[in-house]
Amino acid sequence: MNSKMTDPYIKARKEYDEITHNINASKQNWQRIAFVLGFALIISIASNIFTINKAHVVPYIVQVDNLGRAMAMTEAKEMPLNDERITKAFVYQYIDMARSVISDPESLRNDLTQVYQESIKSVQSNFLDVYYKENNPFDYAQNKGTRHVEFLVFLKEAEDTYSVEWREIERNYDNQILGETHYKALISVIQIPHTNEDQYREDPLNPFGLYVTSLSWAKLM
Repeated sequence: MNSKMTDPYIKARKEYDEITHNINASKQNWQRIAFVLGFALIISIASNIFTINKAHVVPYIVQVDNLGRAMAMTEAKEMPLNDERITKAFVYQYIDMARSVISDPESLRNDLTQVYQESIKSVQSNFLDVYYKENNPFDYAQNKGTRHVEFLVFLKEAEDTYSVEWREIERNYDNQILGETHYKALISVIQIPHTNEDQYREDPLNPFGLYVTSLSWAKLM
């Protein structure tokens, strides 16, 4: 028998060469797969970036008719922060929360908290504290009923100062009208726009950064 065919050293060497070849081949295959996957990932990321930059969403103001059908009315455009309509809406909401009395004490407390947050310190201490000390809305809600505000007039008197007229309708919990009173207020507002996302989180109900700097109201005869 040929000694070369039976030599254990040659046989082991041959098996070692085969194992080494298989390992190298396997390594090369994994390298090819990794390269293909990496290239595919790069293409996917580039495609997503292109799609995001190309996408364009146009928001629309939608109105619902009396049958509940939605109708797109007009494209929603960005409103400047100093738009007087924003100030008017802010003033109406502020006075409504400051003067209205509702039956739910938790909601009433939230409204008054928002009023204080939207007022500078001098308005808080010199006007709101004095008024609520003499006219506790929680006592009113518990012993009398509710007070509803209906706005009548909004006028610009000077730079950042506005006059507002409204009527207040008082009802008991049997929905009987107890009285109706007219009021007028002078209110000054400044804007301190939020500059970062944290400020929006801290004061989400005042996104435009409007604050009352002066306030007075009186009953009209």
